Amino acid sequence: MDGKSLRGAIRADGRRVHLISALRGDGIVLAQRETEAKSNEITAFRPLLEPLDLTGAVVTFDALLTQTDHAKFRVEEKNAHYIAVLKGNHPTLHALVKELP
Repeated sequence: MDGKSLRGAIRADGRRVHLISALRGDGIVLAQRETEAKSNEITAFRPLLEPLDLTGAVVTFDALLTQTDHAKFRVEEKNAHYIAVLKGNHPTLHALVKELP
């Protein structure tokens, strides 16, 4: 999963168009949606994945989408696995992982 602002795509109100996409490993786009005005990828995450069958799939995403609710949704509702990127935006979890052998 990844989000990108479209280069050169600007709305009449001056906002840039920002999309979040779910892609397969070979680059095929499985789902894509525009983020709402005054919002971001975090709020678009669940609606993007809701219709997809992710049973057994491994979902990867950047640190912005490393959210507890997202992890629960992927594992408990979508029966998927995930690889999370941890950075300083989750200091407690980041510190715990750094202490692992």
